[in-house]
Amino acid sequence: MNIMKSVIFDLDGTILDTEQLHRITFNRVLDELGVKLSQEKWDSFRGLGAIRIFKTIFEENNIDVDLVEINSRRDKYFDELIMKDGIPLVKGFKEFYNSLIEKGIKVIIGTSGRRINVSEELELSHLNLEYVCVDDVGKAKPEPDIFLLCAKRLGVDVKDCIVFEDSGAGIIAAHRAGMQVVGVSATTDKDELKEADLIVKDYTYFDEQRINEFLGLK
Repeated sequence: MNIMKSVIFDLDGTILDTEQLHRITFNRVLDELGVKLSQEKWDSFRGLGAIRIFKTIFEENNIDVDLVEINSRRDKYFDELIMKDGIPLVKGFKEFYNSLIEKGIKVIIGTSGRRINVSEELELSHLNLEYVCVDDVGKAKPEPDIFLLCAKRLGVDVKDCIVFEDSGAGIIAAHRAGMQVVGVSATTDKDELKEADLIVKDYTYFDEQRINEFLGLK
């Protein structure tokens, strides 16, 4: 592996352990509209933006609603949850991130989330990281636009980037961008991550030796 100059992290499920919070708030909105969502169906949406998820669900159920209003309602419920309980980080992330910074590795977030949610999640998690979100490009994953803009903002070539993802859509997007991908299975099934170049449960996998090997420093 070549020496990596930058690392791109997805946010929800990769840095923040928000998967159950999203499931709870989506279900609350859907319950109000009489729609039931199976775990299998929910899993198929992993990595996609909220508007796209709602659009698909409502089209399949022949429901005509205002997607913006519906998603605003979900945002409100999500805000209530995180204000009450906060947002946990995926195990070992803080230590891994600090090690990357100490080694001079450029880091950025690339997420299909919307800016209003991303900025709030980072603030509530006490994380101060640069990010690219779907509002910056207009196309969510599995399109590569988010990751391509991440590389551009960091001033590095795509071949010098490695992405951390927890979704099949994110892995496809990273590969389409010409980047290597590490799948993080902390909040998802490993089968969904099978196309990743490496799969880890969480960041405790990376001790000092593995970090250096991973970055091509040793």
